Amino acid sequence: MIMGLIQPTSGQIELFGQKVESDRRAAFERIGSMIEMPGFYPNLTAVENLDIHRRMMGMGNKASIEESLEQAGLLDARNKRVKSFSLGMKQRLGIARSLLHHPELLILDEPTNGLDPAGIKEIRNLIIKLASKHHIAVLVSSHILSEVQQMATILGIIHNGKLVEEIEQQVLQMKNRHCVEFKVSNDRQAVMLLEQKLHIHDYSVPEPGIVRVFEQLSESAMINRTLVENGIDVVEITWRIIS
Repeated sequence: MIMGLIQPTSGQIELFGQKVESDRRAAFERIGSMIEMPGFYPNLTAVENLDIHRRMMGMGNKASIEESLEQAGLLDARNKRVKSFSLGMKQRLGIARSLLHHPELLILDEPTNGLDPAGIKEIRNLIIKLASKHHIAVLVSSHILSEVQQMATILGIIHNGKLVEEIEQQVLQMKNRHCVEFKVSNDRQAVMLLEQKLHIHDYSVPEPGIVRVFEQLSESAMINRTLVENGIDVVEITWRIIS
């Protein structure tokens, strides 16, 4: 909808503080995008493909080609034919093409789809670099939450076509934390043991007699043994996700 490929059934789109419908061309001049799989001429080189796109779109001089290839980590492959590129390299070339006009916002639809683990890591690191080093806002659409969590600062969760929540990454991590909950006879003494003997400091006491431990989760048996050996009765141990 942002790129005008489909029309919204209701509402409006605002970018850079302006309604897109009022001047879509002006908005597009500030946006780069890669929607699904990028297409290229396989018998042409990376530079030749980007130059065709640059001339078709009426973009600036050829210097932008070298710059965008460098940003995408493809400068060394600029004179190689695209048919020799891996799928990950083609994805990066698609991103390079979207950077030719120095956009302020980059929209990527499933940029790691179909890639092997090495290719996924390359794209992830590239997206992080574009945001942190080149100060480009990047909007990534993906259903792989584990990947999004490794690079996003703000997450929007869409269900049945509606944005049900928009939340900062750090807040989400705090809302959905794994812990081991110990029901003990003396919570004050228990937390003293956690700190002094086990060097555990990430814990909480949500109510009297309940201690939740958020670190060293694989050592729950050892934590339990330490508590019991030091005179703490452990009545119950439960694994929880705190939301």
